[in-house]
Amino acid sequence: MEIYFSESTGLYFYSALLQANAAIIAVIGIYIIFQIQGAQSTITSLRSFFMVGNPNIRSMGLEFDSKTLSQKKIEVRDNDTNTPEKLALLKWYLNEKRARDLKRKIITPTILFLIALSTDCICLFFSSTIHSVYIDREIIIASINLLYELFLLIYISSFIIKIMKFEIEESENL
Repeated sequence: MEIYFSESTGLYFYSALLQANAAIIAVIGIYIIFQIQGAQSTITSLRSFFMVGNPNIRSMGLEFDSKTLSQKKIEVRDNDTNTPEKLALLKWYLNEKRARDLKRKIITPTILFLIALSTDCICLFFSSTIHSVYIDREIIIASINLLYELFLLIYISSFIIKIMKFEIEESENL
């Protein structure tokens, strides 16, 4: 077993996994933050649109802003006119829904990454012990960790595809 793994192999292996996970978390985090900020920026612009208008439009915006997302959905769905104000309310609702959905969808990948980071840190910390005491199981431990990382990579890839597909569908709705 010494042929395949030296004492420093575990250190390199687990630190490389930690670095890769950190890079993936950073890229996905930046993407999600920009998407949420974009949605919130659009909502802020729409709020401004309603606040600078005449008192009827202002009251329409204030009333819409005070509603829950499900109430906003009902109001937008029941709307059959295509006035600029109603279209702005539709855009407001869709952006608010998008921000909420992105916040909800990121929970599972975050938990999976926390598990990966935790196991990588533990294995990195105990890599010398694993190498000296469990030398016959060292490849099994590394393989299990690597399999989890591959699962995580596949899951994150499908997550990104779903988010991008969601963006495309949403832009077609606007």
